[in-house]
Amino acid sequence: MEAVELHPWNAKVDDIEHADRVVLDLDPGEGVPWDQVIEAALSLRDILEAAGLESWPKVTGGKGIHLMAPLTTRMTHDRARQLARSLAQCLVDAEPERYLLSADPVAIPRSALFRREHDPVSRSPIL
Repeated sequence: MEAVELHPWNAKVDDIEHADRVVLDLDPGEGVPWDQVIEAALSLRDILEAAGLESWPKVTGGKGIHLMAPLTTRMTHDRARQLARSLAQCLVDAEPERYLLSADPVAIPRSALFRREHDPVSRSPIL
């Protein structure tokens, strides 16, 4: 079977111990219109730019947007995850009634967007 992996590792094969990009996964809550998902992605893009990271969107046909940003500094996957979390926290701090860092269904208001973290190697959700 031939297939294209939609969630590849965030590292090159010759240096799997170090991340070469961060991925921020914007997933809308139930009932959030697409234009609000785009607005959140653009706001997060501005935050990434302010941190010196150039990003681009990846839309896989699901309900959200992934913002991909190559790293210019060599860092461990754990440090890259911490960086992604701190960048996403900037978005949450700007509009805490609108954004969450949690994928916990109990914590998610019906109209909220949330940013879910993934393990940078396996791409499994970290809840």
